[in-house]
Amino acid sequence: MKIRHRGRLGFGSTLSPRERCWAGLSAAVSLLLALVVRLLVGPPYRVITYCNLRGVLPPVWLLFFLWVGWYILLGGAFGVVLGCRSSPDEASKYKGGMLFVLMMALGYVWYPLFFGAAALFFALLVAEAVLVLAVLSALCFMRVKRSAALVMFLFAFFMVYMVVLNILCLFAN
Repeated sequence: MKIRHRGRLGFGSTLSPRERCWAGLSAAVSLLLALVVRLLVGPPYRVITYCNLRGVLPPVWLLFFLWVGWYILLGGAFGVVLGCRSSPDEASKYKGGMLFVLMMALGYVWYPLFFGAAALFFALLVAEAVLVLAVLSALCFMRVKRSAALVMFLFAFFMVYMVVLNILCLFAN
């Protein structure tokens, strides 16, 4: 017996089993990639000391958990959108998905640029691109699943903080 979910497609407050499965899988992949990038780059202490960011950044352990937490949430939001059944606005689902994948790829590039290579100008350009892509994918996700769009908009606010941090570092040195 099939369980049917009531209400408008993609706008319900509960997740279907399919959406939960995709959310879990996407969150796991996103977390795995984030940890691989973090292990390859190493701890960010050198750049924090170089830019004198002790008063601007949260403690390194908290920054690590924030960073990992964001990638779990982002992966889950993407999985929820992927798991949605066909909707009238199917193009927004895939357009938002493409923008999201590009945003995540650039997000994985930003960390090594900023904390690994201390290439502050290039890291600023990448952070701004991630911010723009986060907003664009949130606008696409809003047509499919509002909860996923909310996560994306919150991430965009976090990226505003990271862009400001990047600008402070760039002009401090």
